[in-house]
Parts: sequence; C-alpha cells; structure tokens
Amino acid sequence: MVADPIAIVVTDLGYGDGGKGTITDFLCHRLGIETVYKHTGGANSVHHVVTDGAELAVSSFACYQSPATRTHLGPDFVIKPANLLFEADHIQRRLGFSPLPRLSVDPSARIALPYHAIVGQMREIESGVHRRGSTGLGVGEVVLDASIDPTLTLTVSDCRDPQTLSRKMARIVELKISHAEEIVARSSSDALRRFLEELKSEPFSPDHITSLTAMFRDLVAVADSESFLADTFRQGRSVMCEGAHGTLIDRECGFPPYVTRRCTTVAAARAMLDALDVQARVVTVGIIRGVAFRHGPGPFVTQDDAAFAHVVEAHNKENYWQGKPRYGWFDIVATRYAMDCNQNLDVIAVTMLDQLVPLSELYVATGYVLPTQMADTCQDHLDIERLDDASLLVRGIRRVKPQKPRLTALLIECRPALTSLGRRGTEITQGNTLGDRLVREFLYYLESTEGLGRPPEILSYGPQRGQKAETADLLRRIAHA
Repeated sequence: MVADPIAIVVTDLGYGDGGKGTITDFLCHRLGIETVYKHTGGANSVHHVVTDGAELAVSSFACYQSPATRTHLGPDFVIKPANLLFEADHIQRRLGFSPLPRLSVDPSARIALPYHAIVGQMREIESGVHRRGSTGLGVGEVVLDASIDPTLTLTVSDCRDPQTLSRKMARIVELKISHAEEIVARSSSDALRRFLEELKSEPFSPDHITSLTAMFRDLVAVADSESFLADTFRQGRSVMCEGAHGTLIDRECGFPPYVTRRCTTVAAARAMLDALDVQARVVTVGIIRGVAFRHGPGPFVTQDDAAFAHVVEAHNKENYWQGKPRYGWFDIVATRYAMDCNQNLDVIAVTMLDQLVPLSELYVATGYVLPTQMADTCQDHLDIERLDDASLLVRGIRRVKPQKPRLTALLIECRPALTSLGRRGTEITQGNTLGDRLVREFLYYLESTEGLGRPPEILSYGPQRGQKAETADLLRRIAHA
C-alpha cells in the first residue's frame, strides 16, 4: 500500500497503443490505488486489459477495475453516452459488478453526439489520401468545435438542464448540418451526399433530451475535478492519472497534420495537479513498446511489416478509418524526442517484449538517413551529421512547439539506420521471455548510453498482470520516497 498520497501519471511515448491499460492496471493492483482520474480521452481511446481471466475493453472507465475502484472523467474528456452505458454493462457482465455507482464526471466534460461522428467521417472522406487518422467516432469533431467556440459544444452541465440542453442540441444540429453542406459543396460525391442525407434524416427528439437529462441528473455523479482530486488527497488516497493516445501524436509535439487536437503528454495532468491547494507527490511513467507501432497515416520511419508479420493483436485490427496496423523496429530517435517532450520522467516501462522472441535477428533504429541535398532544409528541425558524400545521419528531432508540417515531410523522406543487436542461434525460448537472449540484449541496449541511458523498471511480456516484472525496489520507492 502507498504510505502517503501520490499521483501517478502514465503516458505513451509512441503513437498510441503502447500498453497504457495494462501498465495502469498493474500499478493500481500492486500499489492498492483505487482512484483513477482520466484527464483526457474519449470513446476513441479504448484500452484493453486482461485481469483475473477476464478481458476488458474500456474507454470511459478505469483500466483497473475492482468493486472499490472510483473513476473520475476530467474536463477534457469527451463522453459518448451510449458508449459509456454499453461499457458499464460490459464490465458488469465480465466482472459481476457495475462501475456506475463509483463513476463521477466533471461538469465541463463534453458530449459527443451522432452528428459529430457523421461530420467527422465526412471530413476524413474529403481529405482522401491526406486523412489525419481519425477513428470516425466524432471525438475530434467535438474538440475542433470547442477550439473555435466553446459555446458550440455540449457539456455535462448543459445536460442537467432540459431547457439548456434542448437549446444547445438544436444549435449543434444546425451547425453540423451547415458543416456537412459546406463539405458537400467543396467535394461533392455520392458518399458525401449520403452522409448529408443521413444527418438531416435523424433530428433529435424529446426522448434524447429526457435520456441525457436523466443520465447526468440521476445516474452519473457530477463533481468538479479540482475539488474531487483535492478531497481525494486530503483523505490520504492516491490517484492514478490515466491519459490517452501517444506523445508522437500530441497536438504540439506530434507531426502535423497527423496529430490529435489534444494534449497527450504528462503536461495536462501536471497542470491540473499543480493547481490544487492540496499537493501530492507526482510520479510520471513513460511507456515504450519493444515493437514500434502506428495505427493510421503519418510518418513512421522504422516501419517493417514483413519483419513483424507474426505480431497479432486482437484489439488492433484493420478498419476503414485507420487502415492496417503498422509495425516496425524500436526507434531511439523518436523515443528520446518523446521523453524530452515529457521532461524528466521518473519511470520507464517497456511492453510487448514477448513479440521479440520469434525474431531471428533483432534490430533497432539508431538514427535516420537522408540525402545530403536536404541538409539546408533540416537545420531547424533535425540534428544531423554527414554520413558520407551522399547521405546525412539524423541523430535527433528538435523540440519546437508546435511542430511544423515541414518536419513531417522530412520524416516521411527518412530511412532508418538499423543496428543489429544480435542474431538468434539454435536456442529456443519456452515460456521464459525475460530469459530470452535477444530480449536481454534489447534491455541492455535500452540501459546503455547509446539507448536511453537508464534501465526500464517495469517489463511487460504479455497482457496479464502475471506477465509483468519490476525492479526490486521500484514499488517501495514509488510508495514511500
């Protein structure tokens, strides 16, 4: 158990899907943390957890679930009401208890309606080959509207007043139909016209008003996030701050236009915690994958799908909006950059180590390669040195906020400079991932000065809690330092 209240902030150092759910579940279970603050996310940020023999897919509730777990959704969270209720039923069917009585939401948390999903999908179709990589659920559309005019978004607070709710919903429907008509006027196609017809054919009804009002008046508790967190710390309870997505698609640190419209680093949670009148010690955890991953378009320098054809993730499948999952070699350049964007992370966790075992040879990307004629265009974006007469070696990505599309164009032109960490001999690893020679070589590399210069302190080699290991004194240091 934790001696004094702490706040653990978990962040993904890649493009997302790094294993935040399984690491969050593991740390909550081992440290006895029963309060989870989801400071960002929505229905588009599903985390998958295998716990006590049950598989959970959660976006609106904590990844760690016990009959005592409290989940609080912060002001930056985007709620899809139907998804939230479906997920609560999913948890009850899998674990035998409902998480709803222990759920609370910030009054400023925003609501995603079907109209947002339709217009968001229309924007992606209009973008053609230049899609951002939306999941098609409308969460990004809600955030876009809020960035233009906060009064154009529906909040939890609005839902508690039927008159305000009715007025705002009418305005939102009118706005989204207007946006859809603008898209069709710019890029008319049969598909886009069908979307517009669907949007116009499903006006909101009094039943929608009644259902939303009942949900946030009678079913789901509403609490200001700062007050919720301060009260939790005063009671001597620790908090797990669970984020969404990955640093490399952060709105400022990511590579535009292939970014989310939200903060995905530890900065947002830190800002909230710093604003409290009750201070708790903050511990930040950065997650990297042994096998790099990206789902959706955008630069991915180390992609090598053939080398990782053996990787099958049940929750990462090809879909219409994001396409096929993409896999590649571990990338030290992108990882160091992501660590720099999060500044002074306390703990590094590495996941997907079991996916290294089938490899006959293990590579890591120690740099990128570009043609020498691109040297002048790199100066403001990349740290480079001459490799030979024809090539430049990229050693690092410069941290500029926000990043510019020019960096994205450069990264798309980059090719990985791969270094072999070893070739497999005749040995066969059976049920001992951490004893595998190539896995050990990878961990040695991460600890070396050529890698991260520090050891990862949480190792994950499968989705279950029992497939985790931590350094001998890690949990004690987190709980009592």
